[in-house]
Amino acid sequence: DGIWACASLIHVPENKLFGSIILLKNALKKNGIMYISFKYGEEERSIDGRRFTDMNENNINELVSRIHELKIIKTWITPDKRPGKKDKWFNVLLNKSPLQY
Repeated sequence: DGIWACASLIHVPENKLFGSIILLKNALKKNGIMYISFKYGEEERSIDGRRFTDMNENNINELVSRIHELKIIKTWITPDKRPGKKDKWFNVLLNKSPLQY
Protein backbone atom coordinates (compact mmCIF):
# COMPACT_ATOMS: atom_id res chain seq x y z
CA ASP A 1 0.00 0.00 0.00
CA GLY A 2 2.86 2.39 0.71
CA ILE A 3 6.62 2.84 0.61
CA TRP A 4 8.55 5.20 2.88
CA ALA A 5 12.04 5.83 1.47
CA CYS A 6 13.17 8.76 3.60
CA ALA A 7 16.78 9.70 2.77
CA SER A 8 17.56 6.19 1.54
CA LEU A 9 17.56 6.56 -2.26
CA ILE A 10 20.00 9.43 -1.77
CA HIS A 11 22.72 6.75 -1.63
CA VAL A 12 21.78 5.14 -4.98
CA PRO A 13 24.04 6.22 -7.87
CA GLU A 14 22.21 8.42 -10.36
CA ASN A 15 22.67 5.86 -13.17
CA LYS A 16 20.85 3.23 -11.04
CA LEU A 17 18.10 5.45 -9.64
CA PHE A 18 15.65 4.79 -12.49
CA GLY A 19 15.88 1.01 -12.01
CA SER A 20 15.59 1.34 -8.23
CA ILE A 21 12.41 3.40 -8.46
CA ILE A 22 10.98 0.91 -11.00
CA LEU A 23 11.55 -1.90 -8.47
CA LEU A 24 9.82 0.10 -5.74
CA LYS A 25 6.93 0.98 -8.06
CA ASN A 26 6.50 -2.68 -8.96
CA ALA A 27 6.23 -3.54 -5.25
CA LEU A 28 3.34 -1.10 -4.78
CA LYS A 29 -0.27 -2.12 -5.09
CA LYS A 30 -2.49 -0.24 -7.54
CA ASN A 31 -3.13 3.26 -6.11
CA GLY A 32 -0.26 2.78 -3.65
CA ILE A 33 1.66 5.78 -2.35
CA MET A 34 5.43 6.22 -2.26
CA TYR A 35 7.37 8.88 -0.34
CA ILE A 36 11.01 9.54 -1.32
CA SER A 37 13.41 12.27 -0.23
CA PHE A 38 16.80 13.57 -1.31
CA LYS A 39 19.05 16.46 -0.45
CA TYR A 40 17.99 19.34 -2.65
CA GLY A 41 20.28 20.03 -5.60
CA GLU A 42 21.81 18.55 -8.73
CA GLU A 43 25.05 17.00 -7.49
CA GLU A 44 26.28 13.46 -7.31
CA ARG A 45 29.20 13.14 -4.90
CA SER A 46 31.09 10.93 -2.50
CA ILE A 47 31.92 12.05 1.06
CA ASP A 48 34.05 9.83 3.29
CA GLY A 49 33.24 6.83 1.09
CA ARG A 50 29.46 7.47 1.14
CA ARG A 51 27.69 8.24 -2.13
CA PHE A 52 25.09 11.00 -2.39
CA THR A 53 22.71 11.78 -5.24
CA ASP A 54 20.78 15.05 -4.98
CA MET A 55 17.48 15.78 -6.74
CA ASN A 56 15.35 18.79 -7.62
CA GLU A 57 12.09 19.46 -9.46
CA ASN A 58 13.63 19.13 -12.93
CA ASN A 59 15.48 15.88 -12.16
CA ILE A 60 12.48 14.17 -10.57
CA ASN A 61 10.07 15.30 -13.31
CA GLU A 62 12.38 13.93 -15.99
CA LEU A 63 12.88 10.66 -14.12
CA VAL A 64 9.24 10.01 -13.24
CA SER A 65 8.00 10.96 -16.73
CA ARG A 66 9.78 7.81 -17.99
CA ILE A 67 8.05 5.48 -15.50
CA HIS A 68 4.63 4.19 -16.57
CA GLU A 69 1.95 4.18 -13.86
CA LEU A 70 3.89 6.46 -11.49
CA LYS A 71 2.71 10.04 -11.02
CA ILE A 72 3.99 12.86 -8.84
CA ILE A 73 1.33 14.02 -6.38
CA LYS A 74 3.36 16.68 -4.61
CA THR A 75 6.90 17.95 -4.08
CA TRP A 76 8.13 20.27 -1.33
CA ILE A 77 11.35 21.47 0.26
CA THR A 78 12.08 21.36 3.99
CA PRO A 79 15.05 22.52 6.08
CA ASP A 80 17.31 20.00 7.78
CA LYS A 81 16.22 19.62 11.41
CA ARG A 82 19.53 18.21 12.64
CA PRO A 83 21.53 20.64 14.80
CA GLY A 84 24.21 22.49 12.82
CA LYS A 85 23.00 21.26 9.41
CA LYS A 86 21.92 23.73 6.75
CA ASP A 87 20.91 21.28 4.01
CA LYS A 88 17.54 21.50 2.31
CA TRP A 89 15.58 18.31 1.71
CA PHE A 90 13.53 17.62 -1.42
CA ASN A 91 10.42 15.57 -0.61
CA VAL A 92 8.37 13.75 -3.23
CA LEU A 93 5.00 12.01 -2.90
CA LEU A 94 4.15 9.59 -5.72
CA ASN A 95 1.11 7.51 -6.65
CA LYS A 96 0.95 4.27 -8.61
CA SER A 97 -2.04 4.56 -10.86
CA PRO A 98 -3.34 1.81 -13.14
CA LEU A 99 -2.19 1.89 -16.76
CA GLN A 100 -4.57 3.69 -19.08
CA TYR A 101 -5.23 2.03 -22.45
